[in-house]
Amino acid sequence: MERKNYFEMLGLDFDPPERNERKMQLALDNWKKRMEDMLANETIATRRTAISDELSQYNAISDLLKDTKLRNQEARALKEQRIQQLEKLIDILLMGQSGTMEVTGAQIRNVSLKLKLSIKTVEEIYKKKGFEIQKRNATISLNEAFLSTVIFNNICDKLDQLRKMTIPQYPWTSNVTDLYDLACFLSGGGEEDRTSFHRKRTAELHGIMDSWSARLASDMSAQGHLLADLFTAGTSQVFDSEANRKKYDQSLERNKLKEFFALLKSAPEDFKRDRYFADTCIGTIQKSFPDYNLALALYNQEAGIAQDPYEPIEALIHVSCGVCHTPAQFRTHEEAEKARCAACGASLYTQCPKCGRKVPTSADRCLCNFQLSEMQFFEDYLKAAQFALKEMDLSEARRQLSLAENAYPGHPKLASLQKQVKEESDRYQKPLDELQALIAGNLFSQAQKKLHLIASTMPQLRLDTQRKLIQEKLEEAKRRMPLPSISPADAANRCMEVLRIVKDYQPALDQLRSYPPRMPQNLQAATQNTSKLICILSWTAAGDSGVTYQVVRKKNGIPSQYSDGEILAKDLNALEYRDESIQPGVSYGYGVFACRYGVYSPAATCEVVNYSELDESKLEAVSENGRCCFRWSLPTNCQGVRILRAQNAIPGEAPGRDATVVVSGASTNFEDCNVQNNVRYGYRLQCIYPYQNGFRFSRGITTMLMPEAAPVAVQNVTIQMRGKTATVSWKNVENVRRMILIREVKNSVSRDQIGKLFHMSDLLSVLGRGKAFASATNTDGSCQFELPPHTSCNLAIVSASSSKGVISDIIRVSSVEKCEINRSETRIENNMLKIVLQKLPMYLEAIHYIAAVKTGPSIPWAAQEDAKERNLLMISRSNYEKDGMIVVNRLPEENLYISVIGQYKMPNGTVVYSEPSRIKLSNKPKEKISYHLEWASAGFFSSRKKPKNCKLIVQSDAPEIPQMKLVYRSDGHIPMKLQDPKTVVLHLIPESENGLSNGKYVYSFPDSTWESIDPKTEIRLMISDNDRAEYEVVCSDLSSLKVPQS
Repeated sequence: MERKNYFEMLGLDFDPPERNERKMQLALDNWKKRMEDMLANETIATRRTAISDELSQYNAISDLLKDTKLRNQEARALKEQRIQQLEKLIDILLMGQSGTMEVTGAQIRNVSLKLKLSIKTVEEIYKKKGFEIQKRNATISLNEAFLSTVIFNNICDKLDQLRKMTIPQYPWTSNVTDLYDLACFLSGGGEEDRTSFHRKRTAELHGIMDSWSARLASDMSAQGHLLADLFTAGTSQVFDSEANRKKYDQSLERNKLKEFFALLKSAPEDFKRDRYFADTCIGTIQKSFPDYNLALALYNQEAGIAQDPYEPIEALIHVSCGVCHTPAQFRTHEEAEKARCAACGASLYTQCPKCGRKVPTSADRCLCNFQLSEMQFFEDYLKAAQFALKEMDLSEARRQLSLAENAYPGHPKLASLQKQVKEESDRYQKPLDELQALIAGNLFSQAQKKLHLIASTMPQLRLDTQRKLIQEKLEEAKRRMPLPSISPADAANRCMEVLRIVKDYQPALDQLRSYPPRMPQNLQAATQNTSKLICILSWTAAGDSGVTYQVVRKKNGIPSQYSDGEILAKDLNALEYRDESIQPGVSYGYGVFACRYGVYSPAATCEVVNYSELDESKLEAVSENGRCCFRWSLPTNCQGVRILRAQNAIPGEAPGRDATVVVSGASTNFEDCNVQNNVRYGYRLQCIYPYQNGFRFSRGITTMLMPEAAPVAVQNVTIQMRGKTATVSWKNVENVRRMILIREVKNSVSRDQIGKLFHMSDLLSVLGRGKAFASATNTDGSCQFELPPHTSCNLAIVSASSSKGVISDIIRVSSVEKCEINRSETRIENNMLKIVLQKLPMYLEAIHYIAAVKTGPSIPWAAQEDAKERNLLMISRSNYEKDGMIVVNRLPEENLYISVIGQYKMPNGTVVYSEPSRIKLSNKPKEKISYHLEWASAGFFSSRKKPKNCKLIVQSDAPEIPQMKLVYRSDGHIPMKLQDPKTVVLHLIPESENGLSNGKYVYSFPDSTWESIDPKTEIRLMISDNDRAEYEVVCSDLSSLKVPQS
């Protein structure tokens, strides 16, 4: 017997296969429990055997689920089995079917749920079998199918008010149910005509509403206002377009289903998504709205389930008859296109005359956007075009022909009408087009002459519309002509109003020529000197209509009339003009004239002259030892430069007591040698321009200079780092006060540039745009500043005057973090030194270290140079990280002086070394220090002591002595810790690297020391906790450590 598939037995997902081990184990355990329960309750032997056999597969199932490859094979086998089942089911459904079948998303989800296949797999099988996936119709928007609730309810409310009114002249108001009834009764129709108004064209209904709106505009009564509101709704919200009219019609139909929708909303929620309940309700809605998709959308909306809508499981093609509106449904499009209505026998599809596509007869538009509902008006448009052609109204004939062509493209009746309209248009079109062009251009005087000519040569043409329009415009122009009593300015403005109506009205043109426009007001001129010199003219209008402006320019003079000079612009409508062709140092006169129909106003004038200054970007102004030097380029038309000078100030624009002319007429350069060092001078450089028989000067550009001797480099530059703090020191060799600048070097600077003199602007480009760290004076001798953490850079020490600088030296400096020794973790154990660091700083590459012993008077601490010269032991960062410490074996029994220096690889590739971290540890036997106190005796024969003449005596042969403190506790108890807040220090013995002199230390206390200390107070000599590892302090006479009684 073939075994069951394990995925099927456990109910696990197999498409795709379940991968969560916890879920698989839980499913396996649940299956086992379920089978054990079944076995316990089963009494039939054969079934108990079958259950036992199935339970025996537990271990095999567990092993398979743990093996990914076997698990996937098992899942694939079940998936293929379910796919075969689905394919057989589809083959059964396709039996006897033709055309392309469709399947809905709901049906796919239903199959997926039953067969446990993924939705993707189910879709692929259906597509393989030739099905089309019917996409869920989410595009049906009820807002596009119906008028908004506010607008529709507003119309209904006003119609309800109208029905309640009694209006003698309108006895039919109580019978009005919609806007169609209103249009019918207002047009004189009766009860029997109400239905026919639903078939009238939208344009005709709009015309009825519009005409009655105008007729009742002056009716201020309540019924007048009410009717006016209804007419406004009809013209602007219902009959203004075919789309809005259709929305209104469908809103009326929806309103008839109000009671049904109320019952639907109150139905149980479980019913609303039941297939049979939902399809029955949709069928009811289809009686009013044959479009199935619209009926479905209405059902979901009115049932209150639009957020989670009902979706039909079967993929059916829903159509309705365009004649009797009976709904029908088919399995394929091909079947639907061939079918006829079961109720009336009419075809359910028709061919779009525009694109040839098969379209349901109930559709309003084809997919090509052709409006099928217009086809019913084809005959009306055709007859109207034929009538207009008979009356020789060619423009109307063409309009009606265009409507007919849009209503039914390609209709056989169009060909002959098109031919007739074309023949008549070709015969008469040219003069009619000429007439129409004159009318469009408001040239009604010429149009009147042209119309008379056409009427005399072509009397058969109907020109009533054109004749009426021309006559109305000419009469309006005549009526608007100014009276003789008004002012010339107002008369001219009235004439311009006339010419806007009739552009060629000769009386207005004649009268205008006798009224020159007024002069432009508030003419102003401003110059801009950017990349080129520009003059900007601006003015305000005088208030005359129809004027344009003409700008005239004249060199060395003022324009007196519109042709006196160079015409820069004419027919200008703007109130501004930019003259971009002027030159510096030249006087220009400008005239701005207002012009109207060839008549010019008097000129608004101004004079403009611009004296350009020297280009400051090209000016070189430098001070040197005993002189100030200038170099420049002259601007156009400039004859030379005048230079004014003042001491400690900027000179004025004219020579005087505080402004001395040092040169007048220099061409390209000048050196002022009549100056003193260390004195500030202000200069003004003015351009000289010719003017008539003399010269004029520009305002000038200014600068301050101070001549001085060149700076000298300081000597013996050194730098010291303490953490982040750098101290730079130097030796001054000048008596003159100079600035010392310390700047970061960003560029590559060669050694031969050190000591070389630079201009300060050049010096910055040599060093690069690095950071300025500090500044001082040369007499300070040193300065301090902080470097940012983890910084390594070159610093330039610059000696500078106000304009010159010399690089004294360039030195390398770094602020890398020290490799700090962890003092609590670093220790000697079993004659082995373990060095532990507090942390590994950023950019650390290697660690240099040494544990040295003292061989002379100096302490053997290591320095940075020892690391640079590789005189120390070294370990890489990676090796330190592996061990977590540095280990030193075979230690001498001496004091060890341990130094650690970090080696860093900076981001720019340079290698720098940190300051040393140091610690002293002892690896020798403890040195003994003994002590006692000596007190004065109370009598010659007495052994009792008294608190006088006290001496502290300390003895030790140790080569070095730590700091020691003689202490007592304020409460009289024995002192135990130096850090105890009650511990009081009586005497301090300083640390000594050379030990005690002759092995002994004696200190005598003043007698006053003991006056404030209670008798019997215990006294002890103590050292720090760190020193206890090297020294042992013992008392040679414990009885001497108590303060005696007085």
